Amino acid sequence: MLDLGIARLLIILQPLHSVLGLAAAQISHPVQLIAYQITDTQLIKEKNLPGPVARTFIVNPVMTILDKLPSAKWKAEYEFCESIPNYSGLVRRADHVHVTGFGLDGNSITVNAKGILARIIQHEMDHMEGILFIDKMERQSLRHDNYIDQFEMFKR
Repeated sequence: MLDLGIARLLIILQPLHSVLGLAAAQISHPVQLIAYQITDTQLIKEKNLPGPVARTFIVNPVMTILDKLPSAKWKAEYEFCESIPNYSGLVRRADHVHVTGFGLDGNSITVNAKGILARIIQHEMDHMEGILFIDKMERQSLRHDNYIDQFEMFKR
């Protein structure tokens, strides 16, 4: 079903980088696979999460947006990406998604995600379509993250 070499590579890469999610396409593997985790204690506290989100792999994910608001009303937050290091931009995302797929063991997985996890999943799903955050970001919101503390190019 899944090349275990890809899964091992994702397992190795994820803890070595401070990434929240990764799509196989980002590391040049043309399979439909996303991985995510939330372990950073500061982020968990900032986003009012009940605790860490364990590393999860979803093969052949199918996402449904459950947010009732029109996309123009979705919350815009700064996103960053390992594919475009040191930059971030404001991206509007739905706050609630439903994802189905398969785990690395072949068993079905269903995830109802809200907030930051919904954002991460949408970001990784975009990678499978060849879409980067810069393709969806609000105009003039791109910033170089090394200079965030010195000035804000765009404030919300």
